[in-house]
Amino acid sequence: MKYYTLSGYIAPLNKVPAFVIPVFREGDEFLVQRTTAADRIEGFDVIADVSHDDLLSCTHSIKVREGDKKVYAFALSEDDIYEGTKTSLAKKIASLVTKLYEHPFTALQVFRFTNDRDQILVQILHIKAKLSETDPGMAEEWAGLQTERLEAAPGPNEVGTAGIDPAEVAVLPEDSETESQNKKHLKMIERVKKKKVPDMTVGRAVLLGLMNRYLKAVMDPFVSLLEMHKLMYFMQDAGENLRLNYTKALYGPYAKNLRHVLNVIEGHFISGFADAEDRPDTRIELMPDAAKRADRYLMNHCITRKRFDRVVDLIKGFETPFGMELLSTVHWVAMRERAKTAAQAIKRTYLWNVRKQMFKEEHITIAWKVLEQKEWLPKNGQ
Repeated sequence: MKYYTLSGYIAPLNKVPAFVIPVFREGDEFLVQRTTAADRIEGFDVIADVSHDDLLSCTHSIKVREGDKKVYAFALSEDDIYEGTKTSLAKKIASLVTKLYEHPFTALQVFRFTNDRDQILVQILHIKAKLSETDPGMAEEWAGLQTERLEAAPGPNEVGTAGIDPAEVAVLPEDSETESQNKKHLKMIERVKKKKVPDMTVGRAVLLGLMNRYLKAVMDPFVSLLEMHKLMYFMQDAGENLRLNYTKALYGPYAKNLRHVLNVIEGHFISGFADAEDRPDTRIELMPDAAKRADRYLMNHCITRKRFDRVVDLIKGFETPFGMELLSTVHWVAMRERAKTAAQAIKRTYLWNVRKQMFKEEHITIAWKVLEQKEWLPKNGQ
């Protein structure tokens, strides 16, 4: 029977510490395990568009075949990774929790994996206290859901691992621990396993490229959905025919059909969107190599590249959700509602909705001047 060699690991959200996915290799193809309900390997699925450079390194030589027990893995850091069967890995990582003080949700996932019910409850209370500092109501609701989940989970001597599959654990974000969110993030794993990868297009390359430039400016691992809508809004206004139907919405210019674009590339070029239902605070990250592919594609589209660079230049200094909403709102009232001066822009912005009152007059004036200086507003008389 054929053996498959462990080649490395994928961190689905590109950050550690976290449960990671073991990746095996056969020839030029990278594979992930497909398992039965009894936790045995029944086959392997190809992961498309992955290279060895995308993987966390593997220092152990592990070979498995169909019928063997499933291999799990946990990365404390990129250089400190533990793997094994469910039972053996649980023993290895039980002592690591003391190193996860700054990652409370990851610690909770470890306790679930090791099925330490007492520590799960203690960790729930610890996280609840942290969440209560900003939103007591949400913290209470979250803790209630987690407690119900614990009560419904199998006991230490029963089948299961505290009611959670480690493959699911691998994709749980640090700030998203409800059952509904867990299910949504599971979809990313399914998409990664699909062999067919969406083709790169101008629109997709522009979106990924702008995300990459934006992330470098803010030094964050993610872009919010609100910010992505604004980036593409300016790209389309720069002259790129993206076929996005922007309308006046609560948070500024909004294109409902951008959702289709994100759904197609989710799990292949980006992660985090899943079934986000267009929540503006949804955190979206670039998948490994996505930005490089986008840049290579845009090298052959000179006019698009010039428009791209113009957008990047415009948004300098506005790289926050607040800043992007401000800049796009002021641009909208100038272009769509015929504001001719900063004073008119202030008036029309405040008439937009109550939310826009958060922008001070000087904020709106600064945005107007930047748009004017960088020639994003109509010339006088036009």
